[in-house]
Amino acid sequence: MSGYRVVHVTSVHVWSDTRIFHRMCRGLSRRNWEVSLVAPNVPAQTVDGVRVVGVRVPTSRILRALVGGYRVIVAACAIDADLYHIHDPELLLWKWIFTVRKRPVVYDMHEYVPGAISTRRWVAPRLRKVLAVTWAVFERMALRRSLVILAEASYSKHYTWLRNAVTILNMPDTETLLDISEAEKIDSVIYVGRVSAARGSCQMLEAMDELRRRGVAVSLDIVGPIAERHKQELTEMLHRRGLECVTLHGYMKPLQAWQLAKRSVAGLAVLSPEPNYIESFPTKMFEYMALGLPVVVSNFPLYRAVVDSSECGICVDPRDASALADAIERLMKDRPYARRLGANGRSAIQARYRWDRELDALEGFYMTIVSRSRTGAST
Repeated sequence: MSGYRVVHVTSVHVWSDTRIFHRMCRGLSRRNWEVSLVAPNVPAQTVDGVRVVGVRVPTSRILRALVGGYRVIVAACAIDADLYHIHDPELLLWKWIFTVRKRPVVYDMHEYVPGAISTRRWVAPRLRKVLAVTWAVFERMALRRSLVILAEASYSKHYTWLRNAVTILNMPDTETLLDISEAEKIDSVIYVGRVSAARGSCQMLEAMDELRRRGVAVSLDIVGPIAERHKQELTEMLHRRGLECVTLHGYMKPLQAWQLAKRSVAGLAVLSPEPNYIESFPTKMFEYMALGLPVVVSNFPLYRAVVDSSECGICVDPRDASALADAIERLMKDRPYARRLGANGRSAIQARYRWDRELDALEGFYMTIVSRSRTGAST
């Protein structure tokens, strides 16, 4: 048994977040770490060995950062641990509170914030550049001597000045995915993930409309949480175009979503060319590969490197609905080709793209930090 204690802290993500809870917290708990998770607006409970501590956090962005961030940090400090792992940029404002514990704090960089600000709709366009520069300056001051985890290797080029950083990628938990039973294929393709225009929802519907006009018999399952306003927009688009072949399922538990995906001919991930998407792997791409599905993904260099080296799918311009329709039509009409791509992707996951390897790296990083802390070395 490790005998070590870690507290994960978030004021933004739901407690059941895939990276935070399912991969990190549950994975560490299975390796005999004593794991607590402080998260917003959730009842206190223990799930799969992880102690979940709920904190009341306002939904307003400003109040969430100023009030919610403070509350979750204070709640985390009330738990004695060997180290603390924070997951949100706004928590950097309150990281200093951990000094009362005199324990190391790890910051998990889920996204490249200065780049993300340039596409945030809630930030006035005229303010985006100023806010991005301001955040970059604050971030440099806050993180210069900090312990940092980068969720994408591509972020490192922006943070050459970091002294204590490691990359922990969002690879799939293959143990579950690879064990899902084979299922008879139906004439469908699938998207699993958060649903938004930036993540390709409108382009997928445009492609389905194009395929309907071509006479290609195929349906589309869209699985994942969706804002009510955008759901209404998509529903109106479906009715207006008579797309009865598209189903908006909303959120499904991961296992249910993967079982549905297993029956599909291909998995889609045509994210828009926004800075954070261009520089970040879409986890869903690796999940599709683990399920043995050929992937149809955006033609960003990062994605293409995986697809081309593994020969597991087709890359398309995410702004070109006709190109997406062409890729889907090819996979629907050439099933041996689709099966070959799917098998290649599954083999690549088994050989290279696995969460257990990332968990090894995370645990190794933790052990180094705890060892230094216990011997009084500076971190």
